[in-house]
Amino acid sequence: MTALLSISELRIQHRRGGTVTPLVDGVSFTVAAGEALGLVGESGSGKTLTALSALRLLPPGVVQTAGSIVFAGRELSTLDDEGMRRLRGNELAMIFQDPMTSLNPAFTIGNQIAEAVRAHRPGTDRATARNRAVEMLDLVGIPAARARLRDYPHAFSGGMRQRAMIAMALSGEPRLLIADEPTTALDVTIQAQILELLARLQQDLGMAMIVVTHDLGVVADVCHRVCVMYAGQLVERAPVDTFYARPRHPYGEGLLRAMPQSTAPGARLRVIPGAVPSGAFPPGCRFHPRCGYVEPACTADPPDLVDDGPVSVRCRRHAELRLRGAR
Repeated sequence: MTALLSISELRIQHRRGGTVTPLVDGVSFTVAAGEALGLVGESGSGKTLTALSALRLLPPGVVQTAGSIVFAGRELSTLDDEGMRRLRGNELAMIFQDPMTSLNPAFTIGNQIAEAVRAHRPGTDRATARNRAVEMLDLVGIPAARARLRDYPHAFSGGMRQRAMIAMALSGEPRLLIADEPTTALDVTIQAQILELLARLQQDLGMAMIVVTHDLGVVADVCHRVCVMYAGQLVERAPVDTFYARPRHPYGEGLLRAMPQSTAPGARLRVIPGAVPSGAFPPGCRFHPRCGYVEPACTADPPDLVDDGPVSVRCRRHAELRLRGAR
């Protein structure tokens, strides 16, 4: 399957004064046209920075220092600013994490979506842009879409604001949509509606999608493949069904065990002890201080990402986990 997006050996650092902090270290993956890929891991794993690098929207002080980002045959890391502006929104779009802070409270929902339409389609008049905004709100399931154009963001519920953000992101008909924590701060019922909407739109429109999340339930609902990140590295890459049946990395296994759905009624929730390291990474395998499978070699030599059938995994003991399966 031909890759629409290919990220290879991506490295990202934070630079402040004379201090350099590695944030993303050698991440590689591809996304095919029409495919949905999940980027998962705890906060601080490097998921959002990896996604932002595809749009060249890294925050101040954070820079890509190495690696290749190829979209539809074009190398994005060397593309000039005007070239990136033409791509953003039209071919690459993103739904940001918090819809309340992503929407401008001083402008109506209709104005903001219409502005996105006119930005991505130069020469579009105001009436055409507003009609397109109505179409997009209707597409994402906002009732009485034309009347709601005049509403300000505070008049929308959390779920409706998220739908408005999706409408804005889709207004340019992108080939790849990046959704960063699309269900954060939404109640369970609204989460299910948003996930169903994303899955339907992805299928109906034939676009590729990257879902950035710490919620493995989201990945199970909408993704075809999953990339597990830890401490700036890719530690496991697998088809979703294969990952849920038999995770090959102890971190992936720990994430699955920690899901409430994996806990027996009345039992205590299981956790991964410790926290993701920040800045100074431990020697050897970066997960070894939290790993139940650790052995002496894990604390000294960094493991490589190796292929194990349809799975790529960064662990010396991945064959044992394949045989054990998820517990």
